[in-house]
Amino acid sequence: MQLYKELNILEDKKLYNKINLFSLVILVITTVAVLLPHLIILKELNFSFSISSYFWVLGIFLIFLPIHEFIHGIFFKAFSKSGKKIKYGFSKGMLYASNPGEFYTKWQFVIIILAPFLLNSILFFLLSMFGLDSTVLWIVFILHTTGCAGDFWYIYEMIKNPAITHCEDTPVGVKFFVS
Repeated sequence: MQLYKELNILEDKKLYNKINLFSLVILVITTVAVLLPHLIILKELNFSFSISSYFWVLGIFLIFLPIHEFIHGIFFKAFSKSGKKIKYGFSKGMLYASNPGEFYTKWQFVIIILAPFLLNSILFFLLSMFGLDSTVLWIVFILHTTGCAGDFWYIYEMIKNPAITHCEDTPVGVKFFVS
């Protein structure tokens, strides 16, 4: 294997700024994707939002941040060959899960990266089916999706170069390898 690219999202200011800009793009796209079906199906936007709704959004979002990272950790562990302990932390306004030095196949890494987004999205949908305020959950979904910008950036990098075969998790990001 040969190193193709290393991403250092914690120390590379240019990359950090790109991902933050990317998160704003995701915010706009996700908001439109949520609102447009409401407009098409219901022919109107009718969202009720109160101070208590604000606290529900904040509370649910803050609960789901560590859940998101814990899901990464579960999949890091599931695919780990070494069985090393998963590291969790907080830096530069981001919670993270990491398994530094561990190598994963490209597809294992795709699963590790996308699992929190997919599982949490399903959970938000199920919670709305069981009667939690759908406006609150849609807002949390939008915020959570926006917060996945770093994860989506990794996927973007792998799509950009289909020759990537393996990924190494690092304390500050990821290394991509080609055969």
